[in-house]
Amino acid sequence: MRVLYLGFNRSYTNPSAEVNIRIIGQISELDYFGPGFTEQSVLLKGVDEWVMDKGPYDFLMVDSYVFEADNILNRRKPFIGDYLRFDPKDYYEHSINYMNFFLEYTGRKLFLANFDTFGISEKLIERVVTSNAYVLEGGNSVVRTKEVIEEEYGAPYPPGNDNWYNYVSTYRHQVIAVPHSISSTEFDFSPLSDREKLYCVIGAPYGERKEAMKLMTFKQRNTDFGNRLKAWLRAKYMKAMTEIQLLRLRSDYMSIISDTKLCFCSGGPWLYPVRKYFEIPARGAVAIGWSCSGFKALGFEDGKNYIVANKNEDLKKAIARYNDSEFQVIAENGRSMIWRLHSDWARSKQLEQSLNLILEGRFKGSYWDEGQYKHYD
Repeated sequence: MRVLYLGFNRSYTNPSAEVNIRIIGQISELDYFGPGFTEQSVLLKGVDEWVMDKGPYDFLMVDSYVFEADNILNRRKPFIGDYLRFDPKDYYEHSINYMNFFLEYTGRKLFLANFDTFGISEKLIERVVTSNAYVLEGGNSVVRTKEVIEEEYGAPYPPGNDNWYNYVSTYRHQVIAVPHSISSTEFDFSPLSDREKLYCVIGAPYGERKEAMKLMTFKQRNTDFGNRLKAWLRAKYMKAMTEIQLLRLRSDYMSIISDTKLCFCSGGPWLYPVRKYFEIPARGAVAIGWSCSGFKALGFEDGKNYIVANKNEDLKKAIARYNDSEFQVIAENGRSMIWRLHSDWARSKQLEQSLNLILEGRFKGSYWDEGQYKHYD
């Protein structure tokens, strides 16, 4: 199987896109074309000539950096949170051409939908449909309408719509259900008894997370405030992230989880299965907090590999009854579940099945059901 990834060599603070692209590389002969991947003399000849010379390919693959290039170009800071391995001016020069090439390409196409699916415009939905690409998306992540999510979250839905929900419902035969994947190198096998902190809250300060932060120690809250202030200043004044800064951010984030026994988890106003649902158990901590869309389908079970606690009263009770031996079982169950179902090696097997079905003309969409990756008949 041969795949061409058309895009830009970059790293984001959240490594999900990179991990998924590398997974494709585990199951195919993967070529890269674009700034940061390709030497300048070859880059200037264009992707058309590259495909003519190196092809044919079984799949052409892009992510949102190509697919919604026009939107990204209109952002005030297009590359905030990115470490770029190319000159930013190359994005302005090539991105629209790559987007058009992908849309006009007549072969099989893969689109890694690493963009905000809850705020997607009708224009982008039309582009997805027109592209006729197979879409790698969150996997049971958008199984509820805006109305249902508002009711379950208990607060008004932030700016958003049901456009992606309607797309996934209508074009399920084009959807490859790919939730967040955890690299084998990200797993931590240290026991809870060796961890210094009992409880922590990580991530953006959504309403439920702000409430959960009240249970952290005074020192933790002060440290968290300082980190958020640094992040705000960095976003406001920094033009580009360095590789050292990126590695330090990722390392500090993972270290917090690895040094904690109970780590709060939630998907924000969209009840989305964000990467924390997978990172926390993978790092050997007990994930505790809100359930998410597709919770049971993705393999999570309250009391077995996760602790559901929607209110601070529930969190207090869980913290009060904490003991290493009891909770170690939950932590190990969580880590084992992520390893079996959502690690990079597990995902490579799942994706290989789907891509082979596509090549055989028998793919009708994939989905998750009680921890099992399945294909529609």
